[in-house]
Amino acid sequence: MSELLKKKIEKELETGVKMLNDLGSIQPMISIDFVLDDGKETIVPIMIMDDNKPKRDMFLNGLGILFGLYKTIGRVKELNSITMLSEAWMSVVKKQDAEMKRYPKPSEDPNRIEALIVSGIGVDGVCLMTGKEIVSVEVKGKRHFSLNEITHMKDAVVVESTPLKAFMDGFNRVINEKDKEKIAFLMQGFTLFKDKTFDEMLKGGIDVLVKQVGGLSSQIINLKK
Repeated sequence: MSELLKKKIEKELETGVKMLNDLGSIQPMISIDFVLDDGKETIVPIMIMDDNKPKRDMFLNGLGILFGLYKTIGRVKELNSITMLSEAWMSVVKKQDAEMKRYPKPSEDPNRIEALIVSGIGVDGVCLMTGKEIVSVEVKGKRHFSLNEITHMKDAVVVESTPLKAFMDGFNRVINEKDKEKIAFLMQGFTLFKDKTFDEMLKGGIDVLVKQVGGLSSQIINLKK
């Protein structure tokens, strides 16, 4: 999975620079890659609108629970990976500073660089990250963006990602739970299914659940019944 995941996060870098040139900025975004019950591979991009990290992680945990539920009832055949695209300041640390473990805060570093960061995680739980420096030039009044290699991030590295782990934790909690009513209990955070049994949830039109998560692409609402 790691080699495939590397290719996916490299592809997300291309998406990021296109977003920069089209919109002029980066809105944090995750992309969920999965296979429907009919074998069709689908990728759903979801913008993350809240900068509050606990709320962001709660949102992603809820999405993981949702996809775990779709996997349990057979609507989703396989979950392939989740990637996250974001923009960040980075400090360029000199070798002697690194040896002394002196790492300046990027916000206070006059030599900081702006970078496009992509992390990704597969169902095996391994999370990879890569990034490139954002370079911009102004031509005839329009700003154009491109990406430069960052030496220590030339190859994807294994990292811990709290938001992506939150998604996988939610997903795994559901697919590893054999008791349907315990799955129903996990769904109690969604107003639509509060106090409902598992069977009642299914009868109530489970596709409507996505509206409770917020910000999810309409592609999911149209998952094959």
